[in-house]
Amino acid sequence: RLIAAASAMSSLCPGVDQSSIAEREHMLMEVYQRVEHKFLQHVLDETDPLYWVAAMIARVIVAKMCLVIYHPMLFPGSEYELTDEIRQRIYVAAIEVIEYNHKLNTDPRCKQYRWLFKTYTNWHAIAYTLIETCRRPWTALVERGWDA
Repeated sequence: RLIAAASAMSSLCPGVDQSSIAEREHMLMEVYQRVEHKFLQHVLDETDPLYWVAAMIARVIVAKMCLVIYHPMLFPGSEYELTDEIRQRIYVAAIEVIEYNHKLNTDPRCKQYRWLFKTYTNWHAIAYTLIETCRRPWTALVERGWDA
């Protein structure tokens, strides 16, 4: 069902090509760097829970958007073949989504927001991490994904 859903999504985006995907990823990184530079880097005290939560959410959003950008091409049935470099970036992004989600659910600094974070389960990141973990040889990154 997951493969069929991904294939159906790729048919919804017929005009998407590799150059527009690269542009989207570049735009995502550009926006994140602006947010990091303008808002997140100026607060040096990470003991402020609100700052820490905002920074973690920003990182989750960037990692998740990386998955969203490539989602139609992640699974078999897509007409696009992803390079190993792109697969690596997507794999790291999926692992980061899981790790950040875990931090938001367990860190005492965001205890008052835990009710909100517990309502989100990042199934796409979990599914892709498991699928990609099965495809790869055992490395430090695969172990990190398995631990996430």
